[in-house]
Amino acid sequence: MKEINVQMITLEQVNIIETVPQKESDSNFTDADYRHLAARKHEGDENGNTWCKFASLQIPLESEALGLTDVVIGDSRTVSVKESESNVQCEHGEIIVARKHHGDENGTTEYTIAQVYARINTTKILIPCVAINPEEKTCKESDGSYMEIAGKCMVGRRHNGDENKNTTYIFAHIAVPYVSVMR
Repeated sequence: MKEINVQMITLEQVNIIETVPQKESDSNFTDADYRHLAARKHEGDENGNTWCKFASLQIPLESEALGLTDVVIGDSRTVSVKESESNVQCEHGEIIVARKHHGDENGTTEYTIAQVYARINTTKILIPCVAINPEEKTCKESDGSYMEIAGKCMVGRRHNGDENKNTTYIFAHIAVPYVSVMR
């Protein structure tokens, strides 16, 4: 009888960069290298500044022996919401890779959400990744503190009202479900 072994290989965050501040009412946070959104902070109202941190994901060195070679950010979609009634949740294995906002709390915020894959042996074979161990963190929107959890990706955000109300961020580890068969 064969024994099936499933393990979760948690991807690592590397190459974390902080953006220059942008006026929130006309902000556009994207990264040319297609990193994911790892953190965000905002000070004041829509005329205040917003900063983001972007990071890359990589296969842990000890897992490369399993044939996993790199991480691919693929299929993306855009979600548009009214900022004062926003509730953005990624599907299981997606991450937020960009955020853009226009206007005040009645303006539109757009999120670009993308699926994460792990590649096997530099082939075209891609394994869809999954989000594990989700965790929430809440702050007053205007307080100027980075909302982040080390090693976890932003996979959701909820906000109701103006800059004096709370915002809840959802973070999760992104992992590769790796299946091996023992004889």
